[in-house]
Amino acid sequence: MERLLVIGASGLLGSKILERGSNKYEVYGTYSKNAGGGLTQLDVTDRKKVFELVDSIKPNLVIDSHGLNNVDYAELHHEEMWATNVEGSKNVAEASQGIGAKYAFISSDYVFSGNKSLYTEKDAPDPVNYLGKGKWALESILDILDIDYIVARTSGLYGIGSSTGKKSFIQFIKENLQKGVKTDVISDQYSSPTLVDDVADSLFALSELNQKGIFNIVGSDCITKYDFAKYICNEFNLDSRLISPCNTASLSQAAKRPKMVKMSTDKLKKITLKVPVGVKEGLHIINR
Repeated sequence: MERLLVIGASGLLGSKILERGSNKYEVYGTYSKNAGGGLTQLDVTDRKKVFELVDSIKPNLVIDSHGLNNVDYAELHHEEMWATNVEGSKNVAEASQGIGAKYAFISSDYVFSGNKSLYTEKDAPDPVNYLGKGKWALESILDILDIDYIVARTSGLYGIGSSTGKKSFIQFIKENLQKGVKTDVISDQYSSPTLVDDVADSLFALSELNQKGIFNIVGSDCITKYDFAKYICNEFNLDSRLISPCNTASLSQAAKRPKMVKMSTDKLKKITLKVPVGVKEGLHIINR
């Protein structure tokens, strides 16, 4: 049986990848600060430790889902973000290359400014925040080093996964509304909420088909957080009258966000025949 190593396996996406990969791979996973059962602690900025771990496991596929992904925190802590997201991922990528493993990196729609109506994998990145710049930097490094890689550009991940780490948007809305708390939700920033199951399954399919390069892996709906909150209300029978729209100008966000990033998944669908689900179907899947 082939071996899978998931870097950042205690997070929402990483734990889902580990779960869905367990029926086809011998699975291994790491965590940084938020521990999970059966996982190995790893600081990706410690290059020696990264190489030692990868060499000891000798995985066929390494999926790197770790990262400092709070966009406002990253904007205020450039050095920490760069060390973790760029140098840390470079360590994992080069260790994977050293043993001949395929390396998959989780990137973001934040590599784009939102100044175009629809983005494909061929469009040149033009990020407006530091987190996006870090993602783009690592994508460029992978290409320069000629690593056997897959880059998954994704957006607004949601689903059922690890309980460690920060509270998800779905949890935030459910808990507030169940307590009767009136909640303002952003209504002028558009993105594509993406079910973590889709990302995991797409990465496995692309790896099995020996694909290389950049792929947009996002949900089929491009909506605002306010729209998403209304879908959550419908799925979980919550009072939508408790949510109110607000705009970007009313918030004190350290990082600039694109107003709208809509990404084509035609390349993914053509190669894997997989169609990412929309929000309504995705929420129904996790509420089964």
